[in-house]
This record gives sequence, structure tokens and C-alpha cells, in this order.
Amino acid sequence: MATNTLMYTDFTFIGQTNKYTGKVREVYTLDNDTIIVVATDRLSAFDVVMPRGIPFKGQILNQIATHMMQSTVDLVPNWILSTPDPNVAVGKKCTPFKLEMVIRGYLSGHAAREYKAGTMPFQVPSSLLRPRLTRVTMTKTSVRNIFWKLGLFLNQIIS
Repeated sequence: MATNTLMYTDFTFIGQTNKYTGKVREVYTLDNDTIIVVATDRLSAFDVVMPRGIPFKGQILNQIATHMMQSTVDLVPNWILSTPDPNVAVGKKCTPFKLEMVIRGYLSGHAAREYKAGTMPFQVPSSLLRPRLTRVTMTKTSVRNIFWKLGLFLNQIIS
């Protein structure tokens, strides 16, 4: 059965020095400090890559990321140079600032455990086991590696 999902790539570029395969993206590094990032249609949940992807997910992900970086380049410089394809971004290699923001409507998983431990900077009704938040909330995590995330507070991000 044919599908329209891009699950993996296998390119060889002139000057290629490395290929990194993440949960969703594949990053090719070239010897001139250029990176080529391919957003695939792979789906990951709870740090597990699912066996089937979502058609065109990579295009949407890449186009949103490109739009956000182009819209904020006057506020903070970023790595992106061009997007020659809906799934592809080309940019300059740099040291990443490993911070991930999660937009939540429900408090579950790691965030729920942190809340129960009393380390979250907001309150929800204690009678709810899996509380539906009264407003959409943004929480922060720092990606230590592909399988581990560390909850952070604003003062830790700024420092």
C-alpha cells in the first residue's frame, strides 16, 4: 500500500561529514558548517517513534518553524538560511540552546508528577486527578538527550 509519508531519508551530499537521525528530523552536516534539516512525517509520543507517520506532517512542522524563525529574526538571530523544499531547511551550524516549550491543556505525565511534588509554579484544583487546566499553560523543559527532559523554571532559563 503506497502512502504519502516521508519516514526516512538517505541522502549523500558533497562535503557531508555527518548524518544525525532524531525522533522526527534528520540533520545532515556539511564540511562548511552548513546543516540540512529534513523534517519527516514520523510521529513520536513519550519519546517513542511510532511505526506509521502522518502524511505531510514534516512539511507543516518545517513551515511553522521557518515562519517563526523568519518572523523573529529581528529579535534574535537564528540558524536558518533558506527552505528550498517544504520539508527542508538549510542553515548554519551553531551551538543549540536546548529549550523546549510545551503548550498544555491538561496536566499529565512528567508535568503532573512535578505538580504533585509541589514544584510547578502554578496552582490547579487539587481534587482533579488529571486536571483540565482552566487556561492553556506553557511549561518549559530542557532536552538533556533524546530520552530525558528536565523541568525548568524561568529564573533557570534566564541564568
